[in-house]
Amino acid sequence: MAITQAIADSFKTQLLQGRHNFTVLTGTNTVSSVAAAGGTNGPGGTATTVYTGTFTNGTADAYAGLTLTMTGFATAGNNGTYLCIRSSATTVELCNPNGANSGAMGTVGTTIDVFAIALYTSSASLDKTTTAYASTNEVGSSGTYVTGGIGPGGNLVGNAMALVSTTPVLSTDTACCSFASISWTAATITARGALIYNASLGAVKTTMPAVLVLNFTTDQTSTAGTFTITFPAQTAGNAIIQLL
Repeated sequence: MAITQAIADSFKTQLLQGRHNFTVLTGTNTVSSVAAAGGTNGPGGTATTVYTGTFTNGTADAYAGLTLTMTGFATAGNNGTYLCIRSSATTVELCNPNGANSGAMGTVGTTIDVFAIALYTSSASLDKTTTAYASTNEVGSSGTYVTGGIGPGGNLVGNAMALVSTTPVLSTDTACCSFASISWTAATITARGALIYNASLGAVKTTMPAVLVLNFTTDQTSTAGTFTITFPAQTAGNAIIQLL
């Protein structure tokens, strides 16, 4: 058994298939009005819906390609999760063929992927060929660390907390991803490594795809205390995930 630090080979091809999204939607995103669906800009020439409001970081089609979730609208046809094909500081155009100019307004969010991390003992076998999260040789529940993956309806029920990703940036000629530090408190843990995986797909698929294997080199421990993982700077040569 061994843990070898590596980006999962399956993750590399899945990136090119659009399976993982690290974008973080920030700024003000509010809707003040909805235009009735129309036009032929959607897939297969279907109608689209334009939502008007304030989208501070949506300029120059910055949200194009993201999946936005519209909730809380009084008119059912304005709710749902849709691909954004155009955006500006005041509008987003979504592939919603059923939008209507009626009812109270709701809110806008995203279905940006949720990434989680699991800790493993030295008995685990993890490397670049690891394709998905599995509980074999995962450390036991302790303190705020809870074993497991994702529950019915997409709720994170294991590993206590999701990783908070940062929006990818370009450092010189290298695209870099990172995560905020994560900690489990009141935990007695002995871990040799970890697996970062995409937990978002657990509610609709039987597996949660592997992203990255971390090798701690030696056993790292906490005794009824805090176990913390801190990720390197989001710069070329340092970032935990890099695309050269």
